[in-house]
Amino acid sequence: MNNYLLGKRDLSDLFDLQKPSYKFSDRKPIPKTGSIIYTVWNEKNEFIYVGISGIQKKPVEQRNPHSRIKAHS
Repeated sequence: MNNYLLGKRDLSDLFDLQKPSYKFSDRKPIPKTGSIIYTVWNEKNEFIYVGISGIQKKPVEQRNPHSRIKAHS
């Protein structure tokens, strides 16, 4: 797999089709607090979008990554 780098950070896991995928309606794998980076793919495994959630100007424990996911779904 190609390395997808952002600065010095390897984001390859976001584009690894061998990793499990989840529907927007299944929020169990999303942490209740903190920040996340996520990708959106269609049924043909074509990349559509990358997003960030839980980046509110609050302490990490008070950030809600579900808010952005809910808005997209």
